[in-house]
Parts: sequence; C-alpha cells; structure tokens
Amino acid sequence: MERGGNVLSGTYLHRGEAMNRNVEVELAKPVVFIGEAPSRQHPRQRIPQRPERSSRRIISMLGIPWWQFRGRFGWVNLLPRWPGKQGKGDAFNEEAALIEAQTIVDHLWGKRGSTVLFLLGLRVAEAFGVSRAFLDGSVYRMAGGEATYITFPHPSGASRWWNDKKNREAAAALMRRWMVESGEWPAKELERTIERHGWKRVA
Repeated sequence: MERGGNVLSGTYLHRGEAMNRNVEVELAKPVVFIGEAPSRQHPRQRIPQRPERSSRRIISMLGIPWWQFRGRFGWVNLLPRWPGKQGKGDAFNEEAALIEAQTIVDHLWGKRGSTVLFLLGLRVAEAFGVSRAFLDGSVYRMAGGEATYITFPHPSGASRWWNDKKNREAAAALMRRWMVESGEWPAKELERTIERHGWKRVA
C-alpha cells in the first residue's frame, strides 16, 4: 500500500484535527466500525456512548448486548460533529471526510497486526477510496501489518438491501467471521450465540 492517498491511492491530503486519545483507543481494537457522523441528538459524540439507529441494527444481527459489543469492538464516526441537515437527510462534508479518513489511515500505518474496518455507507467507503461493492473486502498492507476495509450499506433508516433477509444473514456471518478471527469473539462463545438465536450458518 502506498502511504497517503485518496485516501488509499492518490494525492496526500493535509491532516485533520489532532486525533483524540479516545479515538486512538477505538482504532487500537482489531475490529472497528466507521460511521458517517454523530447524530443530531448527540452532535459532538464521535464515539457513541449508547446504541442509536445505526448501531442497533448491527448489534441486533450479532445478538450481543451493547455493553459487550462496545467492550470488544471499536466504533468511530468519520466526521467529528453532526454536519446538519440537507434536504430530507443529513448533510455530509466530503472534503472534511477525506481529511478525516486520511488521518485514520495515517494512524493505522504503524499499527502492529491486522485491523478490520467495517465502513458504514457508501460515502464512508468513498472517503477511504475503497471498493463500493457491499461486503467486498479490500486489503492494504501497512508498515506494521495490514488493514481490511469492508463496505456495508448505511445501517440506519429504510434500505432495500437490509430488508433482504439473505443480505442480513450474509452481513452478520461476515462480521462474526472477522470477530472470531480477530480473537475478540471466542469460537465456542459464538457457537452458543448461534444456537441460542437459531441463526442460519452462512459460509
């Protein structure tokens, strides 16, 4: 992987705000979810403190409580603040997103080991310059290891993709696979969770 990039393969951007120590802690985890921005209800909460629409869909597919999810896996919103409204939805500052994505990539560059990042929404994937194909993993070599970027449809609100049961099962299976491989979700515990919820195993 070429350091710098748009964000992973292009022109180097100037850095965003100095990275908050709490964000660094989230990015140190082996599995990290990258959302778009804080919600209108919590406009400056870059790291969610309680489940909201996006995270509720994720944790419901995993079948674990919020406190357990947050104890094991990272969650950082790409934009540090709620960007306001635009039309019927939320605004999204693409330039700011590119800068923040670059800052995250720079931070991960020297991290030891492997990191899996689930990018929640096409706008987040575009900021990192990775595949827009849902559930498609893009692997990039870093100085200390590698990072795998996986694009998900935005998990909040109505979505034809998420409404399809097969898509939900495939997304949940992919998350569980990477969480087990990271060592953060022991395989035996996962098996008990699958049996408890009667989930279908998807290769």
